[in-house]
Amino acid sequence: MLKGSVNEAIKGTGLAGQTVDIENNTVGHAGAAGIQLAGADHLTLTSNDISDSGTRSPSNPAIYLNGVSGANTTTPISDNTAPRNGTAPPPPLQRGVVRPSPSRTRGHEPDPRTGGR
Repeated sequence: MLKGSVNEAIKGTGLAGQTVDIENNTVGHAGAAGIQLAGADHLTLTSNDISDSGTRSPSNPAIYLNGVSGANTTTPISDNTAPRNGTAPPPPLQRGVVRPSPSRTRGHEPDPRTGGR
């Protein structure tokens, strides 16, 4: 398993004319796309599981294929799964009392008659 990459977990560039075979990989929590390939002319990309990747800003897809030609998307590119990719996780819930920031109250005291409003 490839886990926690800051950028792409699997990245290939300058692949024109090369046979590229990427199968049976598990990628989790890659900062950018889980798999990014550029210019792959003869590509087999099957049975890869990419999850929780591409969540940094701006978000990225689980698999990014740029300039791929001559690929058959029914057989050589198939059976890849990609749950929970390309979206940032929600911020943690804040519990407790919410108070205004000091910059909002600097320079005046809250009016006790109005509850500080």
